[in-house]
Amino acid sequence: MSIWSWLNRRRLDEADLQEEIQAHLKIAADERMSDGADPQRAQLESLKEFGNVTLTREAAHRVWTPRWLDALHDQVSDVRYAIRSLAKKGWVTAKWGQTGANQRAKFYRLTPEGKKQLVREESRWAVLVNAIARVMKPASAPGEE
Repeated sequence: MSIWSWLNRRRLDEADLQEEIQAHLKIAADERMSDGADPQRAQLESLKEFGNVTLTREAAHRVWTPRWLDALHDQVSDVRYAIRSLAKKGWVTAKWGQTGANQRAKFYRLTPEGKKQLVREESRWAVLVNAIARVMKPASAPGEE
């Protein structure tokens, strides 16, 4: 099953779940009304007995959604945030274009200032890596060097 088929199926599952919850609440309310409760009170008591509808839906989503898809969503969100931050600083630009497969896509490019910042960051990274390497170097035994 492709990711797109799965996502479309998930949309149908969400509609089915919402319909199932509403049917459950209606049946419970109808039972209370047949026992003599007024409609509004029957609905409120049924909802109270059922519990938090949103929590129920979220629990179903956790079961339906593979963990890797949640992780991918989080990573994509992080990348989008990072790119927006870089763009606000003037370090990258974005331009819409066509891929080799003729699909619309956004292309990013480092600006001259972004290239300068990259060099600065690479230098800082090298200093950090060297410092960690010195700390992680095994200690010499006494008399060794």
